[in-house]
Amino acid sequence: MKRLFLLFVFLLPLAASCTKNVVLESNPELEIGFGTYQGRSTKADPDGFADTARLPEGSSFGVFAFFHPGTTLNPGSWHTVGQQNHPNLMLNQRVDVSRDASDNDVFTYTPAKYWPSEGTRISFYAYYPFVSDGYYYASGVVPGSTARYMLGTYMNKDTNGQGSFGFDVAYEAKDQIDLMVSDLCADQNKKEGRLTSTDASGTVRFDFHHVLSQVRINTLNVENNNPAVTITPREIRFDGIAVGGELHVAEDWSTYNASTGKVTNTFTWTDQRTDRIGNQIRGVHVDYTGAKRPGESDEEYAVRQKQNYLMMVPQTFSEEAMITVIYDVVRSDTGSGEHYSYTGNEVSAKLNTAKIAGSSTVLSGWAPNKIYNYTVTIGLNGIQLSASYVDWTEAGGDYDLE
Repeated sequence: MKRLFLLFVFLLPLAASCTKNVVLESNPELEIGFGTYQGRSTKADPDGFADTARLPEGSSFGVFAFFHPGTTLNPGSWHTVGQQNHPNLMLNQRVDVSRDASDNDVFTYTPAKYWPSEGTRISFYAYYPFVSDGYYYASGVVPGSTARYMLGTYMNKDTNGQGSFGFDVAYEAKDQIDLMVSDLCADQNKKEGRLTSTDASGTVRFDFHHVLSQVRINTLNVENNNPAVTITPREIRFDGIAVGGELHVAEDWSTYNASTGKVTNTFTWTDQRTDRIGNQIRGVHVDYTGAKRPGESDEEYAVRQKQNYLMMVPQTFSEEAMITVIYDVVRSDTGSGEHYSYTGNEVSAKLNTAKIAGSSTVLSGWAPNKIYNYTVTIGLNGIQLSASYVDWTEAGGDYDLE
């Protein structure tokens, strides 16, 4: 049998310790509320993707809040030995997402917190999805069973600044999540009119950013001019890639907006590792979506396709970074009487050999907040790779927690 080849084409897709007593006024009109603005196509367990900017119903995000006198840029407030840059007001506060009877978004948390008097401020940031007891687990995965956790927060009451997150990619694409972290909403105070929101509701508005790379397996084509041979792709595997790392969050004070308090955050990945902690999985796997199945609706087919989108750790490819297609070959020639079947065949290509379409530039890795679309073609004449990519664009609206 001749060697099969892989042809990869990336297509542009169409269309994120308390050191003093904190006294806040328990006035319902001064309750702190939250709103969100995040990128489209948010992957979440158990609801798959949300194609709009709305966080999925039943999901949650976590909030850290820092109570301090004065502004964050004022020496003696945020950057102090007095630990005012510790999460001393909200330490991983869970905020739940639901819908009301009119399908409006409702954000709830408990116990309620209230805005302080003038002259004192609160700085906030948030992440999605919420992690309870240290780790977030995929649907159907028993916590602690095979160490297949995906997200852990390293924040505690003594953490300086915004801290960091540990992240592991789930083996199955359908179990993966879209990790997002917001910018810093600094120096917030409703009484002073210092809010990231433009209304007077006392809402803190979070701008979420995608901090992972999204890798899509859109189509897998077969080029075969022999009618006696059937080639059937079964699954795709990525090996030798980073499947874990630590995300560090820090504020870029050069972007500080004195009127709204908004500060753009920076996100840095370190400790990227190819070995999964707690087991021997070295890559990730997607089932080949294939054609629409008998009896499957358009909506069901769309959901199944999206479950094959990978949420990957941003990284630079090593020589061991590979993509592999697993396929079956069946020959049934009624004329010659030849019949054979080979199942579980594999053909691989190095990820760092892909060239960006229309240029000689090699795609050296995956960047955060970018979408990479793969179209894979297997045939009989060698291996070719080409690539292109686009930014993971932000889109959506504002939602309030009253």
